[in-house]
Amino acid sequence: MKTSRFLCCLLLFLFCSTALSKDTDAERRERLEKWEETKRKRKEKALIRAQFDYSYNDIHDKLVVIEHDMGSGSGFIAKMDGKTYLITNQHVILGGDKIAFTTISGEKLRPRKVELSSTRDIARLLLDGDSGFETTTQVDMDEPIGVFGNSEGAGVATELYGTVTGVGGEVVEVSAEFVSGNSGSPVLNLNREAVGIATYVRYSEESRMKEGTQFENKTRRFCYRLTNVQWVAVNWKKYNEKFGKVYRQNEILTNRIQGIVSVLNDDLLSMFKMAGTSAGSLDSWKKKHNQIIGKQYRREYHNRDFPIAYSGNMRTLAGICRTQARQIRMLSKERGLSGFLQKEFEQQAEFLESMAKEFDLFADTIHQK
Repeated sequence: MKTSRFLCCLLLFLFCSTALSKDTDAERRERLEKWEETKRKRKEKALIRAQFDYSYNDIHDKLVVIEHDMGSGSGFIAKMDGKTYLITNQHVILGGDKIAFTTISGEKLRPRKVELSSTRDIARLLLDGDSGFETTTQVDMDEPIGVFGNSEGAGVATELYGTVTGVGGEVVEVSAEFVSGNSGSPVLNLNREAVGIATYVRYSEESRMKEGTQFENKTRRFCYRLTNVQWVAVNWKKYNEKFGKVYRQNEILTNRIQGIVSVLNDDLLSMFKMAGTSAGSLDSWKKKHNQIIGKQYRREYHNRDFPIAYSGNMRTLAGICRTQARQIRMLSKERGLSGFLQKEFEQQAEFLESMAKEFDLFADTIHQK
């Protein structure tokens, strides 16, 4: 009997050891594959970088840091239609008061006029002077490009190299691994010409492509082209006051809502410690929410008092989302709004409407418990 048990234990040990060994081998292979992929990418970038006869330091007088009370970003100086402009993304300057424009070389810029693209996330601000990047209509597949800017608008020099991987009428897709903080940076070719402006990133987890396609689990980076753009002059102070500041406030609101959603499926008491900057109507909701959670934490509720109170407050939150969504919908129909901002408002409204449904559903679930 003892011999039998010993053999069973030995077989079990050998089986587990073999399984562990296989797992370890698989992990080692995965690490090796990742390391090989990293080395391959580094080699490719080095080969692309070697084709450029200029670097960040050669063009830093045309690269711009943009700063205001609501954030910071990047821009650059370029020549278009016989004039000199500061080029950046609309979303970089929207909502900001007292915006400061400074080249990496330290020169303060004072734009005189603001024009917005009617369809693309681009703004151009008229400057005095005649020094700037040339723009080009010629963009070829697999063409080497460099994205030169400052990460998160903090004045940190970044040189990111890659190739053109896709060409469209309004956008160019590139392999240079810029992040969202590089928005507003110029995308330059070997001739120091601007082929586009780095604008947005679709992360693999945000954009789930069909399995088996070339885009499966792939982060993609897009730049707006600077040619064939329809420009609309705006009174920036009025435009920013009416639309830009609302856009920023909605960003804060949606970020706060996302923060609330992120903990809804966890321990309810964890929301008792909910912190961060509140936005408008969320102030009173947060105060009521924390009172309810605090009472539950102190065991002051009895029977079904807590589910009733909690679900009621969640319905209040759903109402806040719907009210704000209606206001944004109305604003998105205003005349004089750029196509970019119209789409942004529509997306914000859709998000808030979907969250309202989620909060109502969550309230129903809590009330039934």
